[in-house]
Amino acid sequence: LNQQVAVIANTTRQFFKRLDKMMLAESGMGRLCVSG
Repeated sequence: LNQQVAVIANTTRQFFKRLDKMMLAESGMGRLCVSG
């Protein structure tokens, strides 16, 4: 059970990291569009 929780926590962390990168990329593109 403990191992399963650790795996889920790790997956969730990776998911949020990816989400954060996507949001950063989107905001960066938006900035480029505005400045360009």
